[in-house]
Amino acid sequence: MAKLKECFKNIAQIFWPFLEGERKEDNSLFTQPKEMLNKLETINDINLLTQFLTMAEKLYLEEKDRLRTVEAKGTTFLGTSGFAAALLIWLAQTIKSEGFIDHYWLSIIVTVLYTFTQIYFIMTIYYSACTLSRRRYSTIDRAKIFPREETEYATYLKRIAVIYITNYSRNLRITNEKTDLVALAQENFLRALICIGVIGVLFAIDKLLSLV
Repeated sequence: MAKLKECFKNIAQIFWPFLEGERKEDNSLFTQPKEMLNKLETINDINLLTQFLTMAEKLYLEEKDRLRTVEAKGTTFLGTSGFAAALLIWLAQTIKSEGFIDHYWLSIIVTVLYTFTQIYFIMTIYYSACTLSRRRYSTIDRAKIFPREETEYATYLKRIAVIYITNYSRNLRITNEKTDLVALAQENFLRALICIGVIGVLFAIDKLLSLV
C-alpha cells in the first residue's frame, strides 16, 4: 500500500509540482536567541565575546546575501511574464487558426497542453511574486546598536551579538520559505517549457500525417 501511495505521489508530482516532506527545523543555539543570551551571561572575556560577535555578524550578513540570491532568481522568473503572455497569445492564435490542425485527436491534446501551459506560467509568476515579498523580514535598527556611555563593553558586545543572532534566526526561516517558493516557480516554469515543446512536436506530427 505504501509503494502504491508513493507511486501515485510520483505521478502527481509530474503534473503538479509540490514540496515533499517537512523542512527540518534548525534547533541549533544560533536559532535560539534566548538560549544564546543565557549562555553569554556567563562569559566576560572581551576577546572571546569579540570573536563571537564577529561570527554572529558574519552569519547575519551571509543570510542577507542568501536572500538577495533567492530574490534575484524570483525576479528572473517574474521577468518571464511578458514572454509568457506573448507566447500564450501566439499559441492561442495558432491553435485557433482554421485548418492548422487537421486531426481531431491532436487538436484535443494540444488544447489540453495549452491549458496546462497557462496554469504553469501563472503559477510561476505567482510563486515568483511571493518570493519578492519582504514582509516579516527583520533588519537591524541603528538606534539599538548605538553604544551607551553607562554600558560596560562586555555587556555591549553581548547585546549586539544577540541582536545579530535574533535577526539571523528570524530571517533564516523567511529565506527558507522564499527558497521553497523559488523551487516551485522553477518546477512550474520547467513544466511549461516541456508543454510548449510537446505542442511543437505535435504540430510537426500533424503536418507529417497531412502529407501521408
